Amino acid sequence: CYVNLEQYPETVEVLSKMLDTYKGSGFTVEACMMLSSGLSEVAMKEPDPDKRFDMFNEAVKRIKQARKYAKSKAMDAQSSVIIAQIFLLKAEAEKKHGDPPDEEVVKKYQDQAVATLQILIMMGDPKREPTTAPSIEEAYFRCMPILLELNKPDDALRDCEDYADKFPGGKYSAKMRKFKSQAKMKVIMLGDSGKKKDEEEAGPQIRANSEPDPIDAPATTPAPPTDVEPEKPVAPAEPVADVAAKAPEKPAEKAAEKAAPKTDVKGE
Repeated sequence: CYVNLEQYPETVEVLSKMLDTYKGSGFTVEACMMLSSGLSEVAMKEPDPDKRFDMFNEAVKRIKQARKYAKSKAMDAQSSVIIAQIFLLKAEAEKKHGDPPDEEVVKKYQDQAVATLQILIMMGDPKREPTTAPSIEEAYFRCMPILLELNKPDDALRDCEDYADKFPGGKYSAKMRKFKSQAKMKVIMLGDSGKKKDEEEAGPQIRANSEPDPIDAPATTPAPPTDVEPEKPVAPAEPVADVAAKAPEKPAEKAAEKAAPKTDVKGE
């Protein structure tokens, strides 16, 4: 009754007391799911970040409690979608109450929501477990806007194609086709912006490599390595004739010339 009237604080109070008093009753699963929804709604309006954090965590805890008591594939799949929605509510609450909003925190919650939905999409088998099909189909649908906001159009296109294969004529078919068109457009936009960014980053380097040096640029000579001694200049070699002329006579040769008498050589 309180949930239908959107009186969420009263819902949280009444259901919390009921679950604490009648543990394991036949209404535990339904009560846990309603309590989780009420906690999430109250947390969305809570400006205090610590109180908000605790209430969102309690909401996730109650969904896991419902999963434990239900013990069914259908409940497992449904609880994954609900937990992903709680992560998205946490992201929206950060946007709403953050002063300023912490973009990293917002992205973290969005990534957690996508991860939760993608696990259900990849691991679920709607043909083998038909009871899980509604939750898997919703997981595809819930993932689309987050992937586009996170600039992951390639992942969005892949999921759109997978959805069409698994759920031909599904209840989200028309909306998924619109998401697919948006994803294609985003691929083009991101491709053009990425290409332009690459060109801007590579432009200065390309110009530096291609432009010739200015004609009047001063010539520079690389300095010699500091650990190598410069070569000493070699004195020019003197001419051979000059060296011979300047060679001093040996003292022994001069003394021999003075001591020997000069004689004529006679024939026999």
